[in-house]
Amino acid sequence: MKNTYKVIWFDDEFKTLRRIREQAFLNDIELFGFTNAEEGIEELKNNIEYYDAAILDGIFFKNAKDSGHAYDDSPMGDVAMELVKLEDRKKLPWFILSGKTSFTKDKNRFAESFKEGQVYDKLGDNVYLSELWKNLKKESDSLEITQLKHKYPSIFSLCSDEYIGKKHFDRILQIVRDIENPSQILNTQDLLNPLRKVIEAMLTKLNSIGIIPDDIRNTPNWINPSSLFLSNKHNDYEHLEEIIHPVIGESFYRLLNLTQDASHDQGTKLGVDSYLAEKKSTFLYQSTIFLLLEIMDWLKPFIDNNSDKTKNLAKWRNKINPLESNENPGSLEGVVVKISENGYATFQPVGSIRTISIPPSMVSKHELNVDQKIKVQTEPSPSGTKTYIKAIIDKSKS
Repeated sequence: MKNTYKVIWFDDEFKTLRRIREQAFLNDIELFGFTNAEEGIEELKNNIEYYDAAILDGIFFKNAKDSGHAYDDSPMGDVAMELVKLEDRKKLPWFILSGKTSFTKDKNRFAESFKEGQVYDKLGDNVYLSELWKNLKKESDSLEITQLKHKYPSIFSLCSDEYIGKKHFDRILQIVRDIENPSQILNTQDLLNPLRKVIEAMLTKLNSIGIIPDDIRNTPNWINPSSLFLSNKHNDYEHLEEIIHPVIGESFYRLLNLTQDASHDQGTKLGVDSYLAEKKSTFLYQSTIFLLLEIMDWLKPFIDNNSDKTKNLAKWRNKINPLESNENPGSLEGVVVKISENGYATFQPVGSIRTISIPPSMVSKHELNVDQKIKVQTEPSPSGTKTYIKAIIDKSKS
């Protein structure tokens, strides 16, 4: 995988500057354009760690609502000052790329103050752009974050809207830093929650392409049932073909057993939190990171090669609700096959090998009998691993 560079670009005409965008692409540089200082500065405040460099036109808009022709160089000065303020977080390399003669031929106050007068001519031939790309890469390559991104390209490539989102970049960056500098890891019992957030984002993405059923995703405490499904351990679902590699499915399951247990609101079956609090070593925490990185390394090519939701939905079936009505989701038709002495009845959905219990109160209220055909409304249990009968909505005469 080639080393790529993400660059924030301030230019009110960036959408029309096709030559520059094409040249950047050919040099493995991805440009993220902003027409104005207001929105671009907000992006820098929120996500400066995400970028490897910045490119500033000499003249662009100050505010998001501005339109027409930009004429003032003060927005560039505003961005330059903000980049200086943010240097305690990240000293982002930045460059001036302008076609204005007030920058390329004459001396400009901000170019002189911040960049010793160095300006790249965006209207000149490609030699100016080639020099810009070369110097941009050279300065970016000296940054610790850029070096980590290039060392773990498949991991950081997930931090886009096509995969799990830019908002997880900082979490993933810290996870990678922990592996790179294990001697600096402290308080491991507090470090598993960020891992869980990343796993949740991956599961959400898999749901969006039809790999994980909506019925699981839309229930409370859906994360554990999702791992059961991916590892082919969920009682209510059958894999009609291999959905993901068994090693990855099992990795999701084992990793979530640890991270969920460490979360205070998910129970303490294994006592992970107290175990980590007592241990001085960080081996368990590091092992969970490596397992997470293995899943993340697998995820991007899997999504790229399995993005057809219709095909993915055909890879599994719900054993409980195989004939669920599209007009009335959660409704099932079937037969009362048994009524026990304790008052509970057993409902057999049409086309299903599994059964669902009917509570005595419903049996009595509807005066149900064995072999009676009924239609029921179902709902998932709070954990999402079982199906309950919510109501009886129709029945045949016994």
